[in-house]
Amino acid sequence: MSTAVITAIAREIKSHLGLDDFQIGITFVGSRAIRTLNHRFRDRDKVTDVLSFPQIDWQRPVPVRRKRKTNRGQGDAFLLHTLGDIVISIPEAERNAAQIGQSLERELCFLVVHGFLHLCGYDHMVPKDEAIMLRAQRVLMQRLGEGTRRPLWRNCVKTTLVRRKRAR
Repeated sequence: MSTAVITAIAREIKSHLGLDDFQIGITFVGSRAIRTLNHRFRDRDKVTDVLSFPQIDWQRPVPVRRKRKTNRGQGDAFLLHTLGDIVISIPEAERNAAQIGQSLERELCFLVVHGFLHLCGYDHMVPKDEAIMLRAQRVLMQRLGEGTRRPLWRNCVKTTLVRRKRAR
């Protein structure tokens, strides 16, 4: 996996949201690790594709529009520049991509966008909030080149690195 492209994707999202001064962590894990995290922090004993751990409690989601000023953080100085962490399950991303019929590269980019929006106060538990989040996801995916010949995520994954031997 190309760390440089994942970093470029995160930077582009932060820039678009006006959050250039914020740090995020993105970790890629296997099914067992994400299930453990999901059980421990969300009390759901099942595998999922992405988890987000925000460090800021936004009163309203960060608007996804044009570039804006930075330093939107709330709270003490230590948390001011830490947006949170995103954890993505590679096996679940592979399954999602296969089910939908899209590339793993695009799916990983989508999961970064999805996780990022959760860090920015978006949720999809009720239909109204889900519609708002889906709109924000579309805007960010377009910003990253969705529908163009050369989206930002193209070639961010070397398939030989993510294929695992099933004989464990």
